[in-house]
Amino acid sequence: MADNTLPLVIFTLLVQFSVGIVTVYGLFLLFPHFRSKNEIPRRFKWILIVSSAAALVGVAASFMHLGNPLSSYRAVANLGSSRLSLEIFTVLIYLGSLLALTVLQFVIPYPQRHHHWLTILTLIAGIVVIYVMATVYLLPTRPAWNSIFTPIGFYLTTLLTGSALLLLFQINSGSWSSQKALAIIIIAISTLHLVVLPFYMTWLGEANDATRASLEVVLKNQLTLFLLGIVAMGLTASCGLWALFSIKSCMIKNRYLFIPSIAAFIFAWAAVIIDRVQFYLHGVSVGGF
Repeated sequence: MADNTLPLVIFTLLVQFSVGIVTVYGLFLLFPHFRSKNEIPRRFKWILIVSSAAALVGVAASFMHLGNPLSSYRAVANLGSSRLSLEIFTVLIYLGSLLALTVLQFVIPYPQRHHHWLTILTLIAGIVVIYVMATVYLLPTRPAWNSIFTPIGFYLTTLLTGSALLLLFQINSGSWSSQKALAIIIIAISTLHLVVLPFYMTWLGEANDATRASLEVVLKNQLTLFLLGIVAMGLTASCGLWALFSIKSCMIKNRYLFIPSIAAFIFAWAAVIIDRVQFYLHGVSVGGF
């Protein structure tokens, strides 16, 4: 992998991780069924710290990719004509909203209903960020990226990494229903990723010469990495299932949930890192960018 793509791997994965945390966090806030108390649990506030830190590191990495960080302000100078400028602009809006939400949760610890409006705004901003981020890669000059599979992959990564972290924060003090819901989301998203993969590979093999060249890169030069990614995603689904059956009761601490939750988080991240590295490696160019 070229050195200049490493910041992109860090940027895309960490911002998607951050949005995934906020998305699942928002579901806990907006649906009382998944809460045990009226007040926001303190662990949820620390989840926002993790989300903010991930977004900040991701944004910093994106500026490093632009070349001279001191000139990075130019990245938002062409909002009307540049997808990259729009991407950075929407990320900064999301980051500002997220930081404001995080500060409010610590400084003004009102019941969750007082932060609904900002939570919803941040969640929507995050969803828009992932969409805009995906459109940056929908380029005719990069046929392997220029398909519906790019936004699908980005949104799946967002939900999987966010859910995996939230389950860790729910091990001992979370409600029974929230633990079950998170385990099911992990199983569903990782399984969906495995279901989508053969359709993507088939499309690469049939679309045009450039996509077939990308498929050849994967199967000849990256086969071991490709197989490791499949194994990691399969283990994520298996650990999610293990976690689901480890949730015994809402009346006791689910000490048996710790190991499968940690394992699901680790394997999920291994899978998405491999997937994102391969995404950049097999983006065969057809002239231009």
